[in-house]
Amino acid sequence: SSTVVHAVTSTPVINAGAMESFESSFPMPGWSLPNNTTPAQNWKQNSIAASHGMQSMYIQGEVMPIGKVAVLQTPAYDFQNNPGAGFSFKYAYARKTSSTSDRLRILASKDCGGSWKQIWSATAAMLSNGSGGIQNNIFIPNANQWKLFQLDLHPQFAEFLTEPRVMIQFEFTEDTLMGFQNRFYLDEINFSTPLGLLKNHHLQYLHAYPNPASDEIHLSFFPTQNENAFIKITDPAGRVIYSESVALNSSEKFTATLNLCTLASGIYFLQVEGEKSRALLKFIKK
Repeated sequence: SSTVVHAVTSTPVINAGAMESFESSFPMPGWSLPNNTTPAQNWKQNSIAASHGMQSMYIQGEVMPIGKVAVLQTPAYDFQNNPGAGFSFKYAYARKTSSTSDRLRILASKDCGGSWKQIWSATAAMLSNGSGGIQNNIFIPNANQWKLFQLDLHPQFAEFLTEPRVMIQFEFTEDTLMGFQNRFYLDEINFSTPLGLLKNHHLQYLHAYPNPASDEIHLSFFPTQNENAFIKITDPAGRVIYSESVALNSSEKFTATLNLCTLASGIYFLQVEGEKSRALLKFIKK
């Protein structure tokens, strides 16, 4: 018989909302490349393309041999103490030919990497659809070729939504027929932790729908007092995308329809901020 010895390391735990867009020098705290035996044939930081900021991670497919596997692991995220938290990322990819067999797998672990469960497995055709399609030339995505994937909404991830230490693994396998295909880019790893309604919110029956939303989102609630307030939309970094001053009247239902046509796909927060009222809801723009 044989015994496999695993080194025990301390994985940092992210216990509040955070977005990683790879602007700092890699590796950031908690991030790792566990099989980095050939650095040129692995995940690499680049400033060629990004969906947010100036940098992203990518697989340089044109130098990847047949069947090469590259693994990128995240820090641990605390879903247990952040009920309703979301996890998403953006990617861009083009396959070199219609027969390219590149594959991306997303796995999750709740025991510090001791075991992993596959959440999503995507073929080259799935990844390139709506992104870079088929390109023989080296793929460099434009702003419209980044796709959003919402991991927390996948049914295979449900068991992880109440766990205190969830690690995510991005596993890219190069084409198994010829190798040396095209590029895959990864950016905006987003752990969003909505606050929900505060206990002293002074708002009743707050609803925002549809969610996910496309061109517009509808907001409705019943104020319990008269006051002036702001309706805001912010991004995960806290930047205010939209702000409007409104007068709340306790004798009538408040409704508003917000136009989202100019927003890029991603996660946003809808806020109601008054003198005594405050609420925060997460929504997704498709």
